Amino acid sequence: MKLKKYPRNISLDAVLLFILVILSLEILYKSPGISTGIIFWIIGFILLAVYLILDIKIKTQFIYLYKSIIIVFLISWLFLPFMFQDILMQYKIKQVLYTHDGAQQIEEGVKYLLQGKNPYAENYINTPLEHLWGGKIIDIHGEKIQNPAIYHFVYLPGYILFSLPFYLIGMSITGWYDQRIIYIILFFLTLLVIYKIPPKASDKILSLIILGFNPLLLYYFIGGTNDIFVFFWIILSIYLLHINKIKLSSLFFGLAVVSKHMAWFLIPFYFIFLWLKDEGLSFKEKLKNIFKKVYPFILIVILAVLPFLIWDFNSFIEDIYRYPAGMLTTSFPITGHAYASLLIFLKIIASDRDYYPFWIIQLIFCLPLLYFL
Repeated sequence: MKLKKYPRNISLDAVLLFILVILSLEILYKSPGISTGIIFWIIGFILLAVYLILDIKIKTQFIYLYKSIIIVFLISWLFLPFMFQDILMQYKIKQVLYTHDGAQQIEEGVKYLLQGKNPYAENYINTPLEHLWGGKIIDIHGEKIQNPAIYHFVYLPGYILFSLPFYLIGMSITGWYDQRIIYIILFFLTLLVIYKIPPKASDKILSLIILGFNPLLLYYFIGGTNDIFVFFWIILSIYLLHINKIKLSSLFFGLAVVSKHMAWFLIPFYFIFLWLKDEGLSFKEKLKNIFKKVYPFILIVILAVLPFLIWDFNSFIEDIYRYPAGMLTTSFPITGHAYASLLIFLKIIASDRDYYPFWIIQLIFCLPLLYFL
């Protein structure tokens, strides 16, 4: 006896959206109750219901446009009030309390640069950063320690140089500036770019949902972390590669590389991809052709980094390399739930401030992977 087959009416994107929106509401506004947060739950459920009705009942060529509008509205409704509440509260009380220390340090770095001071040579004592969270952070053992960011500016020049004109505009018009405004703008631009990459409309919707409601991004983005800044340049660069705009792609990839260390790991893959595109050319011809395509990348890196290297080489290397590598007494302690934390738990590393040659482990695992890549 054959079982009757019923059409599968609910799409994958509808199921995924429902799960991630509920998770986002729980993270941001806890369980619904008699509080101001309940309005976000109510509107959230209404929008989910509309999305579900569209998904099941509406069969039109504009269905994906309607879905996209609801997704963007949901993202705006859930996240923007939460972020702007913190931003406006900080503006109202004139104290730095409701932001990530990285966002505040970039603002202070911009101020130093406008004063003719080197952000990498200065410390951040007697700045708002010193008073953020009482000047303390929580280490891996749950103890409060002095925030080492007071002594080191770990971010590459791209953050400061890009933020500087926005700071000047904000201060000249309103007398006020918050670094998170840039992150909000870049977040929505990232949604736009990532929507354009997949060829299928259904995949575009899934991309919006996965990025827009990603729980791994959500909490930290709202708190003011700057990962979205470098992520935008990377995604934009990938999209431009996708449509064969290689010079523009290399320009924006350069902005990613001069902004945060994590983009450095993409450099070999980026150039290998370009190398493999030039099939049928000799070695010399490939080198020449790639240089013609990526000279904007080279210019961006030189123009952003070289002035600070010349200005104070030791301070730049200390903040950009030695500080995150754990080579200083004031280095940032080991945190998180990764391999390094396991080594501390096993007493292989005595202290979360000790240097450990992780590069050896990385080579052992990563070099064999190159063979398969």
